[in-house]
Amino acid sequence: MGSYIHAGGKIGVLVELNCESDFVARTDAFQQLSHDIAMHVAALDPRYVRREEVTPEMLEKEREIYRAQALATGKPEAVVEKIVTGKMEKFYEENCLYEQHYIKDESVTIGEMITQAIAKLGENIRSGVSRASRSAKSRRGVCNTGNRAGAGAGQGLENHSTESNFCERPGETGALFF
Repeated sequence: MGSYIHAGGKIGVLVELNCESDFVARTDAFQQLSHDIAMHVAALDPRYVRREEVTPEMLEKEREIYRAQALATGKPEAVVEKIVTGKMEKFYEENCLYEQHYIKDESVTIGEMITQAIAKLGENIRSGVSRASRSAKSRRGVCNTGNRAGAGAGQGLENHSTESNFCERPGETGALFF
């Protein structure tokens, strides 16, 4: 588990990063990786972990928006399709954790960072990030628990209003299941 609480305690993130052995999970390098990913999630609030997790409905909706925008410019159909393809790649880059450029080093994506860690640690980080929870406390004390990615339990953004910084209710963790 990696965690990050932003200055002032208004944003907190927990990230579950899986590896094959407890020995590797306890190393400073692995702990730093999970902390860095948690900090990245706090900063950029990705909606999905991998591009494969974006629902077909969401993809179609985004394509329609980008297509309408491109057609409004009067471009030929062949150019419109290239514009839509480019904008969809940008959508993945902005919304999928593994596609996002790491906030501390824009030359590497989170997916590449995990691949580098696998090479350095000599152990497979099986599924990489398996779940994460991002909670933000507004000025009014309303917590917005980031629970927006993947299928099943992780669908939809949940808003919890509590006194706690972690926005938990009994029986609810607010975890993102990616």
